[in-house]
Amino acid sequence: MRNKHNQQGAVLVTSLIFLVILTLLAVSAMRSTGMDEKMAANALNQDSAFQAAEAAVRQGLFQVSSGVITSTSGFVANCTAGTGLCLPSTNGVPVWSTIFPFGQVTQSANAQTYTGTALVGVANQPQYVIELFSNVQYPASGGTCSVGRSVGSQCQASPYRVTARGWGLAPEAQATTQATYLYF
Repeated sequence: MRNKHNQQGAVLVTSLIFLVILTLLAVSAMRSTGMDEKMAANALNQDSAFQAAEAAVRQGLFQVSSGVITSTSGFVANCTAGTGLCLPSTNGVPVWSTIFPFGQVTQSANAQTYTGTALVGVANQPQYVIELFSNVQYPASGGTCSVGRSVGSQCQASPYRVTARGWGLAPEAQATTQATYLYF
């Protein structure tokens, strides 16, 4: 039988090492869970911004397709009238990129603000601009236009581009979406 005074404490050292390993595993698991929560929050934030931008694009497309906005609605160069109705850029820089610069966390004075049911939880209500491009002409088939407006022996259509910016739960989360509409 061993004497109590001759033991070296091997069980104590082994159990302390085991506790340190368990502690490291627990800390690692907590960090991983915290990172997962941050990623989920960022995804929610970005999805909210995208959905807000999509709502604004739909409103702009509705205004064009229903005839609320036509080619005679007062489109101006550089979109400076504050109506969100823009003629295309002449310097090669898209008009929408100057109205919605990357990282801008506030609304633009030169864009239209979404007027549908207020989107709850977003930092700002989404905004959009509608750009009118030059009319597209194409030859009439058999002398008549099956779609489009007749202009002499040609058919004519008006192309529009709707660009929208949506903000998420935080103003730093932003999404920009575009849609093109060819009005015949």
